[in-house]
Amino acid sequence: MLEKPGDGRRVQVHLASALAQLSRYAEAGLHFEATLALDPEPADAHFHVALTLHSLGRTAGANGHYQEAVRLNPGLAR
Repeated sequence: MLEKPGDGRRVQVHLASALAQLSRYAEAGLHFEATLALDPEPADAHFHVALTLHSLGRTAGANGHYQEAVRLNPGLAR
C-alpha cells in the first residue's frame, strides 16, 4: 500500500485522540507531539498538545502551545 502525504500525521492524531479519551494523557501527549515532529505548522496539533499538557498539570508548557495555536490560527482565540 502506498502512503499518501500526511498519513503518518493522521495515524498519530487518531492514536493520540483514542489515548486521551481513555485518560492516558501522558501517552496521548507523546503522540500529539509526534505530529508536530512530522509537521510543526498545524494549529490543531499545538492545541491538542496544549490540552494534554493541561490535563497533566503542566500549565506552563500548555500555555506555550495554546499561544502557538492561536498564532497559527487566530480564529481559535474566539
